[in-house]
Amino acid sequence: MTYNKIKQSALKLFAQKGFDGTTIKDIAGQSGLKPSSIYSHIASKEELFIIIWKECMQNAGRSIEGINNYVINNKNYNAEKILFQYYSTIIHHFINNRAEYLFLRQTSFFTKMKESLNDNKFTNFMISQSSINYFKMFFIKLKQDEKIIEESDENLYYIYIGSMIAYLEEKIVYNIPLGDEFIHIFWTGFWQSITE
Repeated sequence: MTYNKIKQSALKLFAQKGFDGTTIKDIAGQSGLKPSSIYSHIASKEELFIIIWKECMQNAGRSIEGINNYVINNKNYNAEKILFQYYSTIIHHFINNRAEYLFLRQTSFFTKMKESLNDNKFTNFMISQSSINYFKMFFIKLKQDEKIIEESDENLYYIYIGSMIAYLEEKIVYNIPLGDEFIHIFWTGFWQSITE
Protein backbone atom coordinates (compact mmCIF):
# COMPACT_ATOMS: atom_id res chain seq x y z
CA MET A 1 0.00 0.00 0.00
CA THR A 2 2.75 2.48 1.01
CA TYR A 3 4.86 1.44 -1.99
CA ASN A 4 1.95 2.10 -4.38
CA LYS A 5 1.34 5.46 -2.74
CA ILE A 6 5.00 6.35 -3.26
CA LYS A 7 4.79 5.37 -6.94
CA GLN A 8 1.56 7.33 -7.46
CA SER A 9 3.02 10.41 -5.81
CA ALA A 10 6.27 10.10 -7.77
CA LEU A 11 4.37 9.64 -11.04
CA LYS A 12 2.45 12.85 -10.44
CA LEU A 13 5.56 14.82 -9.45
CA PHE A 14 7.79 13.46 -12.22
CA ALA A 15 5.01 14.26 -14.72
CA GLN A 16 4.79 17.84 -13.47
CA LYS A 17 8.41 18.65 -12.65
CA GLY A 18 10.56 16.07 -14.43
CA PHE A 19 13.30 13.98 -12.88
CA ASP A 20 15.71 16.78 -11.98
CA GLY A 21 12.92 19.00 -10.64
CA THR A 22 11.62 16.32 -8.27
CA THR A 23 13.32 15.41 -5.00
CA ILE A 24 12.86 12.49 -2.65
CA LYS A 25 11.67 15.07 -0.11
CA ASP A 26 8.96 16.16 -2.58
CA ILE A 27 7.86 12.55 -3.09
CA ALA A 28 7.82 11.92 0.66
CA GLY A 29 5.75 15.07 1.26
CA GLN A 30 3.27 14.13 -1.46
CA SER A 31 3.03 10.60 0.01
CA GLY A 32 2.64 11.81 3.59
CA LEU A 33 5.88 10.07 4.58
CA LYS A 34 9.33 10.98 5.86
CA PRO A 35 12.12 10.94 3.25
CA SER A 36 13.85 8.13 5.14
CA SER A 37 10.71 5.99 4.72
CA ILE A 38 11.00 6.23 0.94
CA TYR A 39 14.39 4.51 1.01
CA SER A 40 12.94 1.48 2.75
CA HIS A 41 11.04 0.84 -0.51
CA ILE A 42 13.47 2.02 -3.19
CA ALA A 43 17.24 2.43 -3.47
CA SER A 44 17.26 5.74 -5.36
CA LYS A 45 15.18 8.30 -7.20
CA GLU A 46 16.54 6.93 -10.46
CA GLU A 47 15.37 3.41 -9.60
CA LEU A 48 11.89 4.76 -8.82
CA PHE A 49 11.81 6.65 -12.12
CA ILE A 50 12.75 3.49 -14.04
CA ILE A 51 10.12 1.39 -12.21
CA ILE A 52 7.42 3.92 -13.07
CA TRP A 53 8.64 4.14 -16.66
CA LYS A 54 8.39 0.36 -17.06
CA GLU A 55 4.89 0.28 -15.53
CA CYS A 56 3.66 3.11 -17.77
CA MET A 57 5.02 1.35 -20.86
CA GLN A 58 3.43 -1.94 -19.77
CA ASN A 59 0.08 -0.19 -19.26
CA ALA A 60 0.28 1.34 -22.72
CA GLY A 61 1.20 -2.06 -24.17
CA ARG A 62 -1.76 -3.74 -22.46
CA SER A 63 -4.11 -1.18 -24.01
CA ILE A 64 -3.29 -2.48 -27.51
CA GLU A 65 -2.99 -6.21 -26.75
CA GLY A 66 -6.36 -6.94 -28.34
CA ILE A 67 -5.31 -5.35 -31.62
CA ASN A 68 -1.94 -7.14 -31.54
CA ASN A 69 -3.71 -10.49 -31.07
CA TYR A 70 -6.16 -9.74 -33.88
CA VAL A 71 -3.28 -8.99 -36.27
CA ILE A 72 -1.49 -12.22 -35.28
CA ASN A 73 -4.60 -14.35 -35.79
CA ASN A 74 -6.03 -12.67 -38.92
CA LYS A 75 -3.63 -12.43 -41.81
CA ASN A 76 -6.23 -10.81 -44.08
CA TYR A 77 -6.64 -7.74 -41.86
CA ASN A 78 -7.45 -4.32 -43.31
CA ALA A 79 -4.22 -2.35 -42.73
CA GLU A 80 -5.94 1.04 -42.84
CA LYS A 81 -8.49 -0.01 -40.21
CA ILE A 82 -5.80 -1.57 -38.01
CA LEU A 83 -3.70 1.60 -38.13
CA PHE A 84 -6.74 3.62 -37.10
CA GLN A 85 -7.53 1.20 -34.26
CA TYR A 86 -4.00 1.59 -32.90
CA TYR A 87 -4.21 5.35 -33.37
CA SER A 88 -7.53 5.71 -31.56
CA THR A 89 -6.73 3.19 -28.81
CA ILE A 90 -3.37 4.75 -27.92
CA ILE A 91 -4.89 8.24 -27.85
CA HIS A 92 -7.75 7.09 -25.61
CA HIS A 93 -5.35 5.25 -23.31
CA PHE A 94 -3.35 8.41 -22.66
CA ILE A 95 -6.42 10.63 -22.37
CA ASN A 96 -7.58 8.28 -19.60
CA ASN A 97 -4.07 8.15 -18.09
CA ARG A 98 -2.99 11.76 -18.41
CA ALA A 99 -0.27 11.59 -15.74
CA GLU A 100 1.32 8.61 -17.52
CA TYR A 101 1.50 10.55 -20.79
CA LEU A 102 3.02 13.57 -19.07
CA PHE A 103 5.48 11.33 -17.23
CA LEU A 104 6.55 9.45 -20.35
CA ARG A 105 6.87 12.74 -22.17
CA GLN A 106 9.42 13.80 -19.54
CA THR A 107 11.69 10.90 -20.49
CA SER A 108 12.49 12.73 -23.72
CA PHE A 109 14.13 15.48 -21.66
CA PHE A 110 15.80 13.21 -19.16
CA THR A 111 19.45 13.40 -20.23
CA LYS A 112 20.99 12.41 -16.91
CA MET A 113 19.37 8.99 -16.88
CA LYS A 114 20.00 8.38 -20.56
CA GLU A 115 23.72 8.90 -19.98
CA SER A 116 23.82 6.66 -16.93
CA LEU A 117 21.87 3.89 -18.63
CA ASN A 118 23.45 4.39 -22.06
CA ASP A 119 20.13 3.47 -23.61
CA ASN A 120 18.20 5.39 -26.28
CA LYS A 121 14.81 3.93 -25.31
CA PHE A 122 14.15 6.99 -23.16
CA THR A 123 14.61 9.48 -26.00
CA ASN A 124 11.00 9.27 -27.17
CA PHE A 125 8.62 6.71 -25.76
CA MET A 126 6.48 6.58 -28.92
CA ILE A 127 9.33 6.30 -31.40
CA SER A 128 11.58 3.27 -31.18
CA GLN A 129 13.18 1.01 -33.75
CA SER A 130 10.99 -1.91 -32.63
CA SER A 131 7.83 0.19 -33.17
CA ILE A 132 9.02 1.30 -36.60
CA ASN A 133 9.78 -2.32 -37.52
CA TYR A 134 6.38 -3.50 -36.29
CA PHE A 135 4.31 -0.85 -38.08
CA LYS A 136 6.34 -1.30 -41.25
CA MET A 137 4.23 -4.33 -42.21
CA PHE A 138 1.09 -2.18 -42.37
CA PHE A 139 2.74 0.44 -44.56
CA ILE A 140 4.23 -2.23 -46.84
CA LYS A 141 0.79 -3.80 -47.26
CA LEU A 142 -0.81 -0.44 -48.05
CA LYS A 143 1.91 0.35 -50.62
CA GLN A 144 1.50 -3.07 -52.23
CA ASP A 145 -2.23 -2.36 -52.53
CA GLU A 146 -1.34 1.07 -54.02
CA LYS A 147 -3.34 2.87 -51.33
CA ILE A 148 -0.59 5.17 -50.08
CA ILE A 149 2.39 7.06 -51.44
CA GLU A 150 5.79 5.47 -52.03
CA GLU A 151 7.68 6.78 -49.04
CA SER A 152 10.06 5.07 -46.62
CA ASP A 153 8.31 3.08 -43.93
CA GLU A 154 10.23 5.00 -41.30
CA ASN A 155 9.00 8.36 -42.61
CA LEU A 156 5.44 7.07 -42.81
CA TYR A 157 5.68 5.98 -39.19
CA TYR A 158 6.99 9.41 -38.17
CA ILE A 159 4.05 11.10 -39.90
CA TYR A 160 1.64 8.66 -38.23
CA ILE A 161 3.08 9.14 -34.73
CA GLY A 162 3.48 12.88 -35.31
CA SER A 163 -0.25 13.20 -35.92
CA MET A 164 -1.01 11.20 -32.78
CA ILE A 165 1.38 13.26 -30.65
CA ALA A 166 -0.07 16.50 -32.05
CA TYR A 167 -3.53 15.49 -30.79
CA LEU A 168 -2.21 14.39 -27.38
CA GLU A 169 -0.18 17.56 -26.93
CA GLU A 170 -3.15 19.78 -27.68
CA LYS A 171 -5.54 17.74 -25.54
CA ILE A 172 -3.33 16.90 -22.55
CA VAL A 173 -0.54 19.48 -22.42
CA TYR A 174 -2.39 22.55 -23.66
CA ASN A 175 -5.82 21.51 -22.32
CA ILE A 176 -7.60 22.27 -25.58
CA PRO A 177 -11.07 20.72 -25.24
CA LEU A 178 -10.87 18.32 -28.19
CA GLY A 179 -13.63 15.72 -28.37
CA ASP A 180 -13.48 12.32 -30.04
CA GLU A 181 -14.55 13.85 -33.34
CA PHE A 182 -11.14 15.56 -33.45
CA ILE A 183 -9.41 12.18 -33.33
CA HIS A 184 -11.10 11.49 -36.68
CA ILE A 185 -10.14 14.94 -37.98
CA PHE A 186 -6.47 14.42 -37.06
CA TRP A 187 -6.61 10.89 -38.52
CA THR A 188 -8.14 12.19 -41.76
CA GLY A 189 -5.36 14.77 -42.02
CA PHE A 190 -2.76 12.05 -41.58
CA TRP A 191 -4.44 9.71 -44.06
CA GLN A 192 -4.84 12.38 -46.74
CA SER A 193 -1.16 13.28 -46.34
CA ILE A 194 -0.05 9.76 -47.29
CA THR A 195 -2.60 8.86 -49.97
CA GLU A 196 -2.16 9.60 -53.63
